[in-house]
Amino acid sequence: MENNRIIKVRNRQLKKIRDILRQVIWLAVNRKIEDLIDNQFEVLSNHYLSKTEKNRNIKSINDRIPEFKYSFEKSICICPSCSSRTKDLGFNLIRLTWYCIDCLNQITRKVDINKYF
Repeated sequence: MENNRIIKVRNRQLKKIRDILRQVIWLAVNRKIEDLIDNQFEVLSNHYLSKTEKNRNIKSINDRIPEFKYSFEKSICICPSCSSRTKDLGFNLIRLTWYCIDCLNQITRKVDINKYF
């Protein structure tokens, strides 16, 4: 675990605040993605745009959706392995990603090579 930084919240009230803030951020990201999808439908239903303009607009919208998902998954709000939003997280310095303590332990568990030989 020497390649990790763990942030543990012990106070019950602070945990509740942390969980609520993570939920708010998750809802905001989902809302933004839904808005982008709605924009796609608006572009497709716009009869005044040419086919190339529609394709260009759709492509720019499609490029933005994964950016939001990726940013959220790399944040301290969620464990990318188990999708938990309520556990304490630790930062893996090798993968540069936040994981819950359980997943972090599984990722960093060292295998004793000598027992296989």
